[in-house]
Amino acid sequence: MKTLLIIDMQNGFIKKENKKLPSLIASHISKENYGEELFTKFINYSQSPFVRLLGWKKLFTSPETDIVPELMPFVKSGSVFIKSTYSAFKSKKLLSFLKRKGIKKLDMCGLESDGCVLGSAFEAFDLGFEVNVLRKLIFSTAALNKATDGILERNIDRLGKK
Repeated sequence: MKTLLIIDMQNGFIKKENKKLPSLIASHISKENYGEELFTKFINYSQSPFVRLLGWKKLFTSPETDIVPELMPFVKSGSVFIKSTYSAFKSKKLLSFLKRKGIKKLDMCGLESDGCVLGSAFEAFDLGFEVNVLRKLIFSTAALNKATDGILERNIDRLGKK
């Protein structure tokens, strides 16, 4: 079964530079035949490493934490997994869902390519998943898309997948 993991496509992460990404992802989903579209939802908390170590104090509550409107038509009951870390795979609920469904291959897209997408891709790989990061459907507001692409190519998809 083809599965898409959509990382942190939330209102609070949308900026001028990446405002087209939600529509691009929605278009991609409409054209593909995914058996599952899964979403991560980053929710910060006052004692998180993001607050304590980085001083980053965003994405605590709605509407910042809400999935972007363009992707809401694809959200189904049980398809959103909460996280407060870089990696989606710290979520025991996500891992349990993937195991229960027998999912071993994942396409990934979303935000931030150099943080949560990269962290999730590495951990998925370490857990034995076949990972395909959809390079045209990720974005870094830190302008690190090309660097992330090289890191992924070198470390995860040496077979030349894009």
